[in-house]
Amino acid sequence: MRPLLVLLIIMLAGCAAPSKRATLPPRTHEPCFEYKTCTVAVQRAISSVWMRPATARNGMQVSVLVKLNSDYDVREQRITESSGDAAFDQSALTAISDAAPFDELNGLEPLMGFFLFHELRFQFKPEDLKR
Repeated sequence: MRPLLVLLIIMLAGCAAPSKRATLPPRTHEPCFEYKTCTVAVQRAISSVWMRPATARNGMQVSVLVKLNSDYDVREQRITESSGDAAFDQSALTAISDAAPFDELNGLEPLMGFFLFHELRFQFKPEDLKR
């Protein structure tokens, strides 16, 4: 079951784009109480701050492993698959750092929240670019 949860996180975070920032509701930091809602909250938090560099192109992808502490703040993050573009890779790391801590996860029972969200994998892809 754990690999499926990680895969869902990856899929939801994959196409974050700053061009969609205006259409996202503002981040409220209100607690979520179920896995799906919390997953969307984390994805939305990161998407709302991701600033793709001018070097971003369709087909690029960077994969990031993120470990959270019990306060849902970033304890560790590292690139597991580089896009080959340092600015693009750094933009992903910066978005995750800027979005943390993920206060929305505080609505979960602590043990369950830590089990589900202590280690996350994200893929950043600028698939909506016209270039």
